[in-house]
Amino acid sequence: MPTLLTEISTVRVFTPDLPRSIAFYRDVLELRLQFEGPGYAGFATGQATLLLEATDPDDADEPFVARFLGVSFTAPDVADTYRTLSARGVEFLNPPEAQAWGGVLAHFRDPAGNVLTAVQYPAR
Repeated sequence: MPTLLTEISTVRVFTPDLPRSIAFYRDVLELRLQFEGPGYAGFATGQATLLLEATDPDDADEPFVARFLGVSFTAPDVADTYRTLSARGVEFLNPPEAQAWGGVLAHFRDPAGNVLTAVQYPAR
């Protein structure tokens, strides 16, 4: 039987201010912009593409903005990532926290209020 699904190819992140979000992901997080079009932009993140999609900023019922995304970026040193991004004005919900499973997490917001995670995995 063939495999129905394989790797995650794209993670979609919604924003009411696409130019501001593009600048954040490109200039602050230093992700490589792969492509851009009307209402969207894609960033290289390794195996998957992070796709920003514009939403209507006047739609008060927009359910996909300013929420915990469950998207984690690998950081070789979360403490260093925290210091660097904090100095660039990134809002963190908490300082890096050691986890019972051996990793370290730090949650931060993008310009749309979406919550992302920096994760440092334990050494193997």
